[in-house]
Amino acid sequence: MPAMISNPEQLTAGGEAITAAPFRLTIAHLLLWTAATGFIVAIFPQGWLRVSIPARDYATIAEQVDRRQVFEKWSIVAISPFYGAALTSVAIAGTRLIQRRSGFPEQPGHWLLVQTGIGVLAASCFVATNPDMQSFSPVALHAVRRNLGAVVFVLLTCLAATGNAPSQAISQPWRWRMFFRLHLLTVVAPLLAFLIAISSPAPNGVAFLLPLTIWLWAISAAAAVVTGLCDLVRRSHFDLFHWTGLIAPAAILLHPPLTWWIATFWL
Repeated sequence: MPAMISNPEQLTAGGEAITAAPFRLTIAHLLLWTAATGFIVAIFPQGWLRVSIPARDYATIAEQVDRRQVFEKWSIVAISPFYGAALTSVAIAGTRLIQRRSGFPEQPGHWLLVQTGIGVLAASCFVATNPDMQSFSPVALHAVRRNLGAVVFVLLTCLAATGNAPSQAISQPWRWRMFFRLHLLTVVAPLLAFLIAISSPAPNGVAFLLPLTIWLWAISAAAAVVTGLCDLVRRSHFDLFHWTGLIAPAAILLHPPLTWWIATFWL
């Protein structure tokens, strides 16, 4: 994805002017965000929270299962606005790119939100072809490659393409410029891991790639939150999508383990 141009006098390589239209959050964007949030709640896989239950009498087990199912549904409702914001950002960025308009993504959180949205779409392809989300066996990877491999490849290529653009487009503040230069490895890692995983004849040899990719995203998400705290301290002026983009990656990554932990030890 090319870096967005905020100066209306700048031209493309072919000499064609790009219309500069500053991004402003509108009612239409909020409605789209609401629709995307509802869509996530509707399609989120049921029974994704797999927690073993100790052997007890039937009534106790049934009561515990009911509590966990209710908790699972409410956890989806709680996290869905972040998923919805990520998908909305992809739609907005794609529309403005097609219309050759600048302004979004522009702020640091915009880029993180778009990258998160693309990552969510790619992960959805894995879930659609691999209902057992905890399994990344050769059979599961073959099913992904056969059914939606091309779609996953395109999405992860787009994700990798968004890595360099913000480091070039964002010059100030310097902390965000340095963040996105280091963050480049994080957005390229999923594409490399996918290509190696589907082509490797030794699946055990690439078993570390998925955890490594998740850890890279977790480190980047934590770094984004810390950098965002610096923005708050300095009272930097950013819009709602920027702040949502800082929180969304960490919230989405924390959702499964935190939900599992609460369901296992508190319910």
